[in-house]
Amino acid sequence: MKRFIILILLAAATFGVCGQTAPQVSGKKVFYNRFNRMSDSTDAKYYEITVMDPGDSLSGTIYKYSLTGGIKSEQHYSDVKKRKLAGPSTIYHANGKISAVYRNSANGYDGELKSYFKNGNLRRKDLFNDGKFISGNCYTESGADTTHYDYEVMPEFPGGETAMLNYIRSNVKYPALPREFGIQGRVYVQFIIDKKGSVTEAHIIRAVHPDLDKESLRVVNSMPDWKPGQLEGEPIDVIYNLPVTFLLK
Repeated sequence: MKRFIILILLAAATFGVCGQTAPQVSGKKVFYNRFNRMSDSTDAKYYEITVMDPGDSLSGTIYKYSLTGGIKSEQHYSDVKKRKLAGPSTIYHANGKISAVYRNSANGYDGELKSYFKNGNLRRKDLFNDGKFISGNCYTESGADTTHYDYEVMPEFPGGETAMLNYIRSNVKYPALPREFGIQGRVYVQFIIDKKGSVTEAHIIRAVHPDLDKESLRVVNSMPDWKPGQLEGEPIDVIYNLPVTFLLK
């Protein structure tokens, strides 16, 4: 099953050392809503400014800002349109100090990932090789060694992905009208797994037929609570896109 997960609170900015001055750029502002989808400014939660690499029509850097103008992130992409991360990233705390710095390869984190507390003290130092975790150390806010924990953890349906697929297969009921007229297809439902693990704000992002769309929403909203996602050991809201397939045999 192909899925697409976006950490709502995950942002990035210039690769550098803790305490550096946040970059300022100018350009066209593109506004995005809570679900990271383009919107007008009245519904927006943040905006982005894209700066393409000189002489390259694909790669560039996307700067993300709060609506008040504070920089949230800067990420470099090998393909801006397809959002393929490649190269340096840095995450900023709301107070303007750096939260994390790392690099991305096509397969995930690559090289050293460092994160920091809001007071600037080192929080973790992890080492990756082309998406594979090698080793790491975590620290308390006062600087003492502590038990290592993953930088980010995705939400998990009870029993895992296979259990989720089985749940959908067992609970989906093919509506009579689409079945009668041979209507089939794949409905995409977007929702949030909140900090408590509950499925919230489910809505259709790719429709097939009103009855199939309605059934997809019903099944998603009936799901039991998930194990919530985490960032730096703390629960966060996570956006999840789920395809529900209706196929006549």
